[in-house]
Amino acid sequence: MRHVNLLSMLALTGVLALGLASLSTRAADEAPAKKAVGSISGKVVDKDGKPIAEATVRAHMKHEAAANPTADQPKEGKKPAPKFEKVAETKTAADGTFTLANVPEGKVRVVAWKKGFGEGVVKDVEVVADKETKLADPITLGIKEKKPK
Repeated sequence: MRHVNLLSMLALTGVLALGLASLSTRAADEAPAKKAVGSISGKVVDKDGKPIAEATVRAHMKHEAAANPTADQPKEGKKPAPKFEKVAETKTAADGTFTLANVPEGKVRVVAWKKGFGEGVVKDVEVVADKETKLADPITLGIKEKKPK
């Protein structure tokens, strides 16, 4: 009788082990794909070229089309304004430098601002997965927009 109970316990343990292994394999197969991200680094300065500490720097990416494309139709003859979504944010260091980490791969708009200094924008910054994109020129607050070189 004791021998039968031992065999039953071993069989039950084997069935449980197989079930758990199957669940963990299925969970691994269904895990969401890791998004491809990179980083952007640069410097924020004022109109005189002096670094600006504690400026806010954000990366914005064009938002995907709305589920109902007719809901926000512009008036006839006008082009719809693009919608942007914040994807990363940081503050500048004392020397005006910054690094935006975990920025999704693709083209983004980098916006920097600080109260009393205005804002600076750099359009079409290309982010490559697992790479650091260094802005060639500093972001000068008070200048509306410029394209990266």
